[in-house]
Amino acid sequence: MSNRKAAKLGADEGDKLFEYKGNNFGYTVLVIGVLITLGRMVSLEISPEFIEQFKVLNIPFLTAHILLFSFIFSEVVRFSTQLYHRGSH
Repeated sequence: MSNRKAAKLGADEGDKLFEYKGNNFGYTVLVIGVLITLGRMVSLEISPEFIEQFKVLNIPFLTAHILLFSFIFSEVVRFSTQLYHRGSH
């Protein structure tokens, strides 16, 4: 059988490596998004007049939007990396 699920075989070393690489890239993107969010929050606490200078950044719940986008984008990166590595071998 060529289908691993139909054969009910476990993951081999290659599958685990693809999963590891995908997780590594995905969670790196997530950490960067969280750090950007924390940096924004700290900069607004230190300098509240910053938001007055940039009215375009005055979006309600912008912090939640950035975190949600970071999570979704990290999952897309994670799955894309896993698919790319599985397709290339």
